[in-house]
Amino acid sequence: PGATTSAIAAAGRKSADAAAADATHPTRLAALSDVYESEGWRAVAAEEATAAQTRGAARRDDEAQPAAEKASDEETKLGLLLTKLFIFCKSKMGKSSAFTFLGLTRSVREVGSFFGPPQVSPLSEDSLREAFEQTVQAKGKGISADEIFDGLSSGDLTDFDEVATSGLQYMAEKGLAQAPLLLLNGMLTPLSASFEQEAMAALQIEVRELQGLIARGALTDEQEDTYGAIAAATATFPRFNEALLLPADKVRIVPLRPHAALGDKLRWIDAGEPPA
Repeated sequence: PGATTSAIAAAGRKSADAAAADATHPTRLAALSDVYESEGWRAVAAEEATAAQTRGAARRDDEAQPAAEKASDEETKLGLLLTKLFIFCKSKMGKSSAFTFLGLTRSVREVGSFFGPPQVSPLSEDSLREAFEQTVQAKGKGISADEIFDGLSSGDLTDFDEVATSGLQYMAEKGLAQAPLLLLNGMLTPLSASFEQEAMAALQIEVRELQGLIARGALTDEQEDTYGAIAAATATFPRFNEALLLPADKVRIVPLRPHAALGDKLRWIDAGEPPA
């Protein structure tokens, strides 16, 4: 049905580990605006995002930081530049060009191997430049690839800064502390070096889940809000909290015994010893 295709094609969804453990009842992240509308909540989320940005800026400005932290800052810088280039490609050349650019960021780093799969060198500014130039050459008529790349890399071109960094606020609002990750219909899947297999596994789980919703009549072509129907028919949380989403056998319950002075006033129902 059309609802299946449109739901699978859109972005946003769950933890691969949690999904693998319980694919029948997945946990989804709902749109925060649908749950928390108070100014107080928005203020807290904004403070978290600002704090995250401040910590990142402080690390970048600290020239005395260890080599490992410097490498992390370089990765952050490259990730931000990649994001800006992707947004530029999408806004100026279309979605197809944007995803072509993403594919090229990997292919330009592949080194052929006669005895096995190609090796992939680390991401660098040069590889981003090469991927961007190839994308512009293919579909960017009238666009100066070098001028745009140098402007985005140096920070002189700030048109896409706000959009590129808004992801930090979104992650803070959703309680997402680590990246990379995949969101598919609200399902959260942390990604590692084997991200291709992890993404395909998440897609397969989502297909089975949507097939079940359609079979039960919970998801139909007549529904105008596909994502709302999915959220209403599944377990949905507004914010990710790893501690709250643990399996039942991993949850530790802290015993709260009443004070001895209340022993004769409270009915003790614990199987253990009565209050001393």
